[in-house]
Amino acid sequence: MLTQGLKKGTERELLLIDEVPNGNKCGCVCPECGAPLIAKNGGKGGPRSKAHHFAHADGYKDCGKAQMTALHLKAQNILARDKKVMLPQFETEYVSHEAELKEFDSVILEKVFKDETSTRKPDCTCYKEGSEKPLWVEIYCRHKVNFERQEDIVRRGEYCVEIDFNDLLATEYTEKDIVRRLIEDTQHKRWISCPIWDKENEAKRHEEELEEERRRREAEEIREAARQEYKRLKTIVDEWLKQSDEVTTSVIIAEIRKKPFALMGHGIAGFEILDRIALGEGMEITAKERIAAALYQACMYLHEDTKSTALLPQDVRKRALEYVNLRESKITSEQFSAVFRDAASLAIEDKRIAVYKYDNGKCAVCDVEDNDARFATMSYFASELAIERRINEML
Repeated sequence: MLTQGLKKGTERELLLIDEVPNGNKCGCVCPECGAPLIAKNGGKGGPRSKAHHFAHADGYKDCGKAQMTALHLKAQNILARDKKVMLPQFETEYVSHEAELKEFDSVILEKVFKDETSTRKPDCTCYKEGSEKPLWVEIYCRHKVNFERQEDIVRRGEYCVEIDFNDLLATEYTEKDIVRRLIEDTQHKRWISCPIWDKENEAKRHEEELEEERRRREAEEIREAARQEYKRLKTIVDEWLKQSDEVTTSVIIAEIRKKPFALMGHGIAGFEILDRIALGEGMEITAKERIAAALYQACMYLHEDTKSTALLPQDVRKRALEYVNLRESKITSEQFSAVFRDAASLAIEDKRIAVYKYDNGKCAVCDVEDNDARFATMSYFASELAIERRINEML
């Protein structure tokens, strides 16, 4: 029902139905088609036995779009008058900015912007001193900003927000409802283009892609280093197995003394054998090197048992404590906990294990005692990164 008419002889001045004389003396025309209107209000301030409204004069067909155009004009007029609008939240995968009330120095309605490829006439162009560019505001009562138009606005590098008033058409809205939608409501709005935040988002996306590539290369380097180390150690062990003499034995002992558990994790010698040798060489039962090797062994066997790439810290600690207590000399859980952080850090430094968690859907390194931490051998962790990368590519 049309309750606002365009004052005859003006371009934008709207009059409410109860502000004008009854009948064809109302002095209003249709805001959409320009046809004369008649007021059906029982006389200015008359009784309300029926809902007061405007109608097209006799001989003029109802154009069907007057309500939308009237609401569109009213919203434009209020924004031009009050010069402020609540900007919506800007939310992307990498960037988040809260909704903000913005005040402007001036607002120009339906200003024309031309460039070499297109002409645009935003509903409202809002200027603020010190701003590099004005803000375009599009009032949605009939048609949303479509994809083609949005792409052109983005190409131009304009700042643009769309405000949705379409739902008000089905209500007996007042000026207060329009004002509330403009300066209070954080919903019913969307960013069409925001170059500075779009640029920030792209920069962070690029940074994430570079970090992902760095992690991929690092994982590959780890795998390659492991392959080369495996070959080197296997050669040493094969020589010793073929000819266990003083020379080959001395090489094996030198490797163990240099790094007590160096032969571990390559299918050559397990924790139990190397632990016996290391303790025999005088290693303390609470040495961080020993606990680090036990953590690595625990991760390897738990991967096999659980088929999981994300092991719970309590499971790893429990299994590692069992391994170090296979010998006659045992340590308490308190002694184990006292050296756990240093031992886990050493295992991470030696590229044997990884401790990580998922933060906002992304795999991230974390503290070894974080409640959300997950453990994995470095080879399994590299596989986890590869899986994550493939999933991201599919998404």
